[in-house]
Amino acid sequence: LFFSILFDFFAVLLNQIAEWIAQTYLSEVILTALYALSWTGALPKTPSLKTIVEELDLIDIWRRFNPLTESFTFHSLPHSMMTHIDYLFMSNHLNRQTY
Repeated sequence: LFFSILFDFFAVLLNQIAEWIAQTYLSEVILTALYALSWTGALPKTPSLKTIVEELDLIDIWRRFNPLTESFTFHSLPHSMMTHIDYLFMSNHLNRQTY
Protein backbone atom coordinates (compact mmCIF):
# COMPACT_ATOMS: atom_id res chain seq x y z
CA LEU A 1 0.00 0.00 0.00
CA PHE A 2 2.80 2.43 0.90
CA PHE A 3 4.51 2.02 -2.46
CA SER A 4 1.21 2.33 -4.31
CA ILE A 5 0.57 5.66 -2.58
CA LEU A 6 4.15 6.77 -3.26
CA PHE A 7 3.89 5.87 -6.96
CA ASP A 8 0.59 7.74 -7.21
CA PHE A 9 2.24 10.77 -5.59
CA PHE A 10 5.00 10.80 -8.19
CA ALA A 11 2.52 10.34 -11.05
CA VAL A 12 0.60 13.40 -9.82
CA LEU A 13 3.86 15.31 -9.28
CA LEU A 14 4.98 14.58 -12.84
CA ASN A 15 1.67 15.81 -14.24
CA GLN A 16 1.76 18.99 -12.15
CA ILE A 17 5.34 19.79 -13.16
CA ALA A 18 4.56 19.15 -16.85
CA GLU A 19 1.46 21.39 -16.65
CA TRP A 20 3.43 24.13 -14.90
CA ILE A 21 6.14 24.03 -17.56
CA ALA A 22 3.51 24.18 -20.33
CA GLN A 23 1.71 27.12 -18.70
CA THR A 24 4.84 29.15 -18.02
CA TYR A 25 6.69 28.27 -21.22
CA LEU A 26 9.77 27.53 -19.15
CA SER A 27 12.03 24.64 -19.96
CA GLU A 28 14.53 24.99 -17.13
CA VAL A 29 13.81 22.79 -14.14
CA ILE A 30 15.79 22.21 -10.98
CA LEU A 31 14.22 19.63 -8.70
CA THR A 32 15.54 18.65 -5.30
CA ALA A 33 14.20 15.56 -3.63
CA LEU A 34 14.51 13.73 -0.36
CA TYR A 35 13.62 10.33 -1.62
CA ALA A 36 13.89 7.33 0.68
CA LEU A 37 14.04 4.63 -1.99
CA SER A 38 17.17 3.11 -3.45
CA TRP A 39 19.20 4.50 -6.34
CA THR A 40 21.59 2.22 -8.23
CA GLY A 41 24.35 3.88 -10.20
CA ALA A 42 22.81 6.72 -12.17
CA LEU A 43 19.39 5.13 -12.71
CA PRO A 44 16.47 5.22 -10.30
CA LYS A 45 14.89 1.89 -9.40
CA THR A 46 11.42 3.31 -8.93
CA PRO A 47 9.49 3.56 -12.21
CA SER A 48 7.69 6.76 -11.18
CA LEU A 49 10.91 8.59 -10.34
CA LYS A 50 12.48 7.26 -13.52
CA THR A 51 9.46 8.54 -15.46
CA ILE A 52 9.84 12.03 -14.00
CA VAL A 53 13.55 12.10 -14.78
CA GLU A 54 13.04 10.88 -18.35
CA GLU A 55 9.89 12.88 -19.18
CA LEU A 56 11.41 16.15 -17.99
CA ASP A 57 14.87 15.30 -19.39
CA LEU A 58 16.51 15.75 -15.99
CA ILE A 59 19.93 14.64 -14.79
CA ASP A 60 21.40 14.11 -11.34
CA ILE A 61 23.76 17.08 -11.38
CA TRP A 62 25.69 15.96 -8.29
CA ARG A 63 26.42 12.64 -9.98
CA ARG A 64 27.40 14.53 -13.16
CA PHE A 65 30.21 16.30 -11.33
CA ASN A 66 31.08 13.36 -9.06
CA PRO A 67 30.75 10.25 -11.24
CA LEU A 68 33.28 8.15 -9.34
CA THR A 69 32.63 9.37 -5.80
CA GLU A 70 31.24 6.73 -3.48
CA SER A 71 29.44 8.91 -0.97
CA PHE A 72 26.07 8.11 0.56
CA THR A 73 23.53 10.05 2.60
CA PHE A 74 22.06 7.05 4.41
CA HIS A 75 24.00 4.37 6.29
CA SER A 76 22.48 1.35 8.03
CA LEU A 77 25.02 -0.62 10.02
CA PRO A 78 22.59 -3.41 11.04
CA HIS A 79 21.66 -4.02 7.40
CA SER A 80 25.13 -3.29 5.97
CA MET A 81 23.50 -0.88 3.55
CA MET A 82 24.39 2.53 2.15
CA THR A 83 22.25 4.53 -0.28
CA HIS A 84 21.40 8.00 -1.50
CA ILE A 85 18.14 9.44 -0.19
CA ASP A 86 18.52 12.97 -1.48
CA TYR A 87 18.96 14.12 -5.04
CA LEU A 88 19.52 17.28 -7.04
CA PHE A 89 18.09 17.03 -10.54
CA MET A 90 18.22 19.71 -13.20
CA SER A 91 17.25 20.09 -16.84
CA ASN A 92 19.69 18.26 -19.08
CA HIS A 93 20.03 21.24 -21.42
CA LEU A 94 21.23 23.33 -18.45
CA ASN A 95 23.87 20.66 -17.89
CA ARG A 96 25.32 21.46 -21.30
CA GLN A 97 25.95 24.99 -20.01
CA THR A 98 27.94 23.80 -16.96
CA TYR A 99 31.65 23.10 -16.81
